[in-house]
Amino acid sequence: MRRDKLTLLGFCAAQFLVVQTWFAFSAILPVVRDEWELSHSQVGYILAGFQLGYVLSSLLLGFVSDQVSSKVLFISSSLASGLSTLLFAFAAHDYLTALFLRTVAGACLGGTYLQGVKILTRVYPPQRRGEALGTFVGALVLGSAMPLGYAGFLINHISWRGAIVVVGALALLAALVAALCPAPPALTPGPTAKPRYGPHLLRNPAAMLVILSYTGHMWELYGMKGWLSPFLVDCFVARGYGRSIALSWGGVLAAVIVGLGAVGTWAGGVVSDHLGRGITIGSILAVSLLCSLAFGWLLGAPLWLVGLIGMAYGIFVVADSPVFTTSLTEVVPPELLGGALGLQSLIGFGVTVVSGATFGLILDATNAPAPALGYTPCWGWAFASLGLGALIGLIAVVFLSKRG
Repeated sequence: MRRDKLTLLGFCAAQFLVVQTWFAFSAILPVVRDEWELSHSQVGYILAGFQLGYVLSSLLLGFVSDQVSSKVLFISSSLASGLSTLLFAFAAHDYLTALFLRTVAGACLGGTYLQGVKILTRVYPPQRRGEALGTFVGALVLGSAMPLGYAGFLINHISWRGAIVVVGALALLAALVAALCPAPPALTPGPTAKPRYGPHLLRNPAAMLVILSYTGHMWELYGMKGWLSPFLVDCFVARGYGRSIALSWGGVLAAVIVGLGAVGTWAGGVVSDHLGRGITIGSILAVSLLCSLAFGWLLGAPLWLVGLIGMAYGIFVVADSPVFTTSLTEVVPPELLGGALGLQSLIGFGVTVVSGATFGLILDATNAPAPALGYTPCWGWAFASLGLGALIGLIAVVFLSKRG
């Protein structure tokens, strides 16, 4: 097997394993929400805490990785992710401990995705980069979906803590896989002074428009992923299914919806290599916007309809992710790429801190307490708020396309 293919497959496997820590909390949320008597707002803050930790870590490591081996950072981050997830399994017992430990877990994960992108960017030339990064992002999407699918069954047999232990062990395995992968050596720092990332990017309108569009995309994507599993569990309960069955099969449906995004990211990367980055991003954002506006109003609808629209949502909400990353690598000089990716991560993931919490606040504001009902009856306005991000991203990419 060619060395570039081995690098791609190896880091895809490692990313698939370690990223399962990302939505592990969402997978157990229907259980711990009742156990710890959490409000929707508190759930939103816990989701936001993970995102905040990830943002700060990605920013720091994005700059450091211009001088340090991306492979070393990936391995170290995978080890830390596994250990922090195990700590959550044994120590989390209420809102405050969950908030703190999930924030730590987010920080530990910050050295994986961007470092994988940097490695593959150096391995693959621009004409093949879209497909390679699409495959890598697909591994991330598929991996993040996995706990949503299996956690419900594990919870019914070994408790939610046992399910989290499994997730943590897989993250530790990711470190071993990454250690065995071939990767290019770290770039040798040049003799010049440290580059000023901010001014360089601010004078690059194309880069700033890519980052703005990406930011809108991220608002929508991570709000949807963070709240998808509890919404689908409520869909099953609203149709008369018992809590245990709803937990298992609502999680499976969530995993299928999120997992199908792997097909979307691969297809988005391939299509963008042929049709261009701008038209691909714009078309995808338009479809995902419509899905955000419609999806939350499907509570109580036939489950086949929820699943069908949900699958389209899962494909299109993430299909442009690798295209944004590829676009940025093409408008920023290689020696500034680490800082550019770090800034993109800071702004893009920064809004996910707000979007997840805002979603929870909207749920609390649009639903009166109804414990006897057994589920949250109104999700439409919360999901519709995610469409605001897609709209902003669409406007930004229109301006980017006009620049040629």
